[in-house]
Amino acid sequence: GRTLPSEKFDMDKKQNTGSPCTGDCRLDSTQEYCLGCWRDADSISRWIMLSPQQRHLALRRRKVNKIKYIGQILDQKNDKES
Repeated sequence: GRTLPSEKFDMDKKQNTGSPCTGDCRLDSTQEYCLGCWRDADSISRWIMLSPQQRHLALRRRKVNKIKYIGQILDQKNDKES
């Protein structure tokens, strides 16, 4: 019965819900997203407690977070050029 931590990690990887942490942990200027994995602070801090379905949603949100961040940078650049 009991699942060892290493076995749990292997099961997560098979389900594609292993942590997306890249080890490059830096918050963006708004302190909203990690620039290494594009997760928000809530997703990072709660990762081990999330169900596989919640992890899958968090992984999908990373793409949206990255696009939003790039949009913010472009808006700032356009404001400076105006």
